[in-house]
Amino acid sequence: MIEAVSDNTIDELLPIIRAYQEFYKVQQVSDARNRECVSAFGESNPAGCQFFFREDGAIVGFATVYFNYTSTIAASVTRGAN
Repeated sequence: MIEAVSDNTIDELLPIIRAYQEFYKVQQVSDARNRECVSAFGESNPAGCQFFFREDGAIVGFATVYFNYTSTIAASVTRGAN
């Protein structure tokens, strides 16, 4: 089941975010910074939304959809590529 992250579910997602960052060897993982970042991408944010996938009741994955950016040109779609 795919859901948008909310204030009620963010605490369930933070351990997955931490594990992701540890896998990629992020030097200073901060749950407080992660909470702030994830909280910024709610369903009503025009810049993007944070989603998670739940299987058998447990969160097993996540995705962030950035509405104003594109990974193909690594830039804001409102600014375009240089």
